[in-house]
Amino acid sequence: MLVSVIIPVYNVERYLARCLDSVVSQSLQDIEIICIDDCSTDGSLSVLQEYQKRYECIHILENNENQGPSVARNKGIDASKGKYVFFLDSDDWIADNALEELTETAEKNVLDIVYFDSEMRFEDASAKKSLSGYKSKRTGRYEGVVSGKELLDAFSRENDYLLISCGALYRRKLLEENSLKFYTGILHEDNLFFIQAILLAKRVQCLNKVYYYYFRSMDTRSGKGNSIINLWSMVIIYSEIFRFLLKNNIEISDGIYQYNKRIFSSVTYLFRTVVNSRVELENLKFETLRQRNVFLSLLASFEPQQCRQLYLDDIAEMRKYSHLIVYGAGVIARRVVKMLIDYSLDNFHIAVTKPESREQYIGGCEVKSIETFLEWRDNSIVLVAVSAKYQNEILENLRSLGFSNYFCISDLN
Repeated sequence: MLVSVIIPVYNVERYLARCLDSVVSQSLQDIEIICIDDCSTDGSLSVLQEYQKRYECIHILENNENQGPSVARNKGIDASKGKYVFFLDSDDWIADNALEELTETAEKNVLDIVYFDSEMRFEDASAKKSLSGYKSKRTGRYEGVVSGKELLDAFSRENDYLLISCGALYRRKLLEENSLKFYTGILHEDNLFFIQAILLAKRVQCLNKVYYYYFRSMDTRSGKGNSIINLWSMVIIYSEIFRFLLKNNIEISDGIYQYNKRIFSSVTYLFRTVVNSRVELENLKFETLRQRNVFLSLLASFEPQQCRQLYLDDIAEMRKYSHLIVYGAGVIARRVVKMLIDYSLDNFHIAVTKPESREQYIGGCEVKSIETFLEWRDNSIVLVAVSAKYQNEILENLRSLGFSNYFCISDLN
């Protein structure tokens, strides 16, 4: 099997036949088409079943509940058998020779990823007027085979990102060997998948040719009118990019810096939108403390008073841990200790990188080296209570020591 085409399907009865027709009519026939019905409520599943009767290459997976495109694509990846993986959205379509030409390029040059251009198609004049500002074609010319990191640098110089997972052909081993999947439960998941895939790829090439037709309608806009979900998603992406870079020991290049800057600009814009609309941010649910930490640290620069209240709301979360470690011994740390005492959280300890030669106490607790608490890494939370300029250094130290649960607190009055 040469190519596995993965198509998440949800309520696209009107467009699905066009999408499937574009795949079953490919000049390359050594393919499998994996369609994941995400609990559609229209006739999408019936359309899939009719096509499956006519084409043996079509395989249908069904979700028991609607879980979103990330879960569907991940199921498709797990079920795929092709040497290459191609993602296709169920309201879009591809050129007749797309898979043949892309795989020929990949095989000839032993590529991990082949990038290409797409072209917008609009349902009507209203959609074209509202959505035509989205970029679908790259303006730069990219010649030859390079590393993914080198291509990212080149994209950044031209501001030439096309952030859709459907804009590339992937070698399946690249995904499998790096356990690369789509982050679930968020919008804009392609933003994260794009940078992870391109930085993991050793050999890539970008073709300045249109193989993909990207359908836009007023009904298919992602996260329309929901600033809080968009904000939450972008915060997770921002957080996960840094986790990914640290995990894979990737040195930050200009391309990575510019990409992160782009993501941060989206976060700051959405923060202002949410804060100005007085959305109740404390109702957000966080999957990890790292995400909560990034969210609150960013929020502090926009709304310190609301940030302080959120920290107080986290008292219930702190009670879940056997040990609370306050990292710092200055003014901020003393305020944190006072807060803990006020809330009857007496299981706290004070840590610094290098204790003074003489004994030092805060709130009746001796200040000790952070390394003293290594055995508590899995059942403790570290409250980093220092000014912002020292936070990065301390976070690096915590990570190197194996601590994963922490907050940064720099504004408690």
